[in-house]
Amino acid sequence: MDVRFYDFGAIPDSLIKYVVILVRYQNKWVLSKHKDRTTWEFAGGHREKGESLDESASRELFEETGAIDFSIIPVSIYSVSHVDDKTESFGQLYISMVNKFDQLPDFEMSEIRAFEHIPENLTYPGIYPALIELVTQHITVEQRPMKYDFNRVWLAKKFEEIQRRTLKAIEQLDEDQLNWKPNDHSHSIPDLIRHIEGNMHRRIRMGILNEVVTLDQVKERTEAFMTISEAKLIIQHTLQIIINVVEDISDETLDEFQTVRGKQRTNLDMLHQCAAHYSEHMGQIFYIAKQCLGENYQSTSV
Repeated sequence: MDVRFYDFGAIPDSLIKYVVILVRYQNKWVLSKHKDRTTWEFAGGHREKGESLDESASRELFEETGAIDFSIIPVSIYSVSHVDDKTESFGQLYISMVNKFDQLPDFEMSEIRAFEHIPENLTYPGIYPALIELVTQHITVEQRPMKYDFNRVWLAKKFEEIQRRTLKAIEQLDEDQLNWKPNDHSHSIPDLIRHIEGNMHRRIRMGILNEVVTLDQVKERTEAFMTISEAKLIIQHTLQIIINVVEDISDETLDEFQTVRGKQRTNLDMLHQCAAHYSEHMGQIFYIAKQCLGENYQSTSV
């Protein structure tokens, strides 16, 4: 069994078919036992039609553990392939810090249990060890106040990665390439950059900092020529605002709500949504840059 990991945005969303959530509760691992099996497994399953990955992860977490008060954080995209079959199937890995469980729903699982150490009799022994190793690189399992500290550290690193890798892609282009788009129905890199900037003004400056933002700042201009220096400045400035907010934000502010499309969302949820959202656009920027540069494109992950 071969398990590989990919950066967010590197794999098209449509190819990611399932989610796995490694669950922590009171500094213990929480695993479930399927009604038809005698082994232990983490929450997870296939994505249902029309679901976002985050929606799928939250649903599977509740259905397979009964968790009702939790934070859930995407860690990585991963793939699984058998040695004799190089076809990859893609999933998204999450870590969840659970504060409260309700009764286990009567779906597929017969029981849940909290473990000090991962049990040996796992349902997927060829897959889980690699997932556990990656997650434990992001957390210190003995550390008690993980709920917010982990989120701040993870989010800061993710937005720094988006900033760094997007700048590295833009720096490889000339201005004609920067403003090129694959066809009349596609976005150009400037369109994507302005969208990220406008979204930051709405979700971060207005939604979290409660700042007054002008219409010109949130309005996303299209078809306007952008220079390389302007593109770099916008990415540098936009992502730095978010990084500063993430590093300084209080627990209380993370728990506050903002209204998004008529629904109440916590600031913590919105920061994770922004991280996933901008990662997808970063992947689109990479795609356009590769179309322009061909074999001269240099990977930004190095």
